Amino acid sequence: MNSLQGSLLVASPHLKDSPFSRSVVFLVRHDEQGAFGVVLNRPVRGAIRESLSPEVTGAADCDVQVKFGGPVMNSIVALEQQATNVAACTEPAACEAALRRAFQSTPSTPSRAVRIFIGHAGWQAGQLESELAQGVWMTTTATPAHVFGDDEQLWASTVREIGRSVLRESLGIARFPADPTVN
Repeated sequence: MNSLQGSLLVASPHLKDSPFSRSVVFLVRHDEQGAFGVVLNRPVRGAIRESLSPEVTGAADCDVQVKFGGPVMNSIVALEQQATNVAACTEPAACEAALRRAFQSTPSTPSRAVRIFIGHAGWQAGQLESELAQGVWMTTTATPAHVFGDDEQLWASTVREIGRSVLRESLGIARFPADPTVN
């Protein structure tokens, strides 16, 4: 099995009547037992105090954007940028520690990137591989810019990145200009 842990799942443009339509999922875990990830581009309205448990909200007196991580609602997941990597935690105490590290310098301005997710997306053993074979998802390597950047245009920009990569590979070119019409 080829693990996609740490990658992005990008919903196919043909996936229209699904809760995952136009979704980008960061895969936290992918192994023989199945897969688990969080939807990066579904914000939840409201401040952190309205959405999280008291042991997590005590970590930071601030408005942290909370995202809908997926339909499995029995979890809280925090993603934290660590140098060039993305670290995930699922235990309330670990999520609290990630928030404390993010807001150690000043409560209103985070010193490192942290995203909080309520819920997650999960796949049983073989389920994700079947969906990949059916073309439900496209994949690409996740970067901190994907995970912690602006999520409003994340799906469109990531689909564009994948398309350019496929085009470069099929044409055998090293670079692809931002606007090929000026070539």
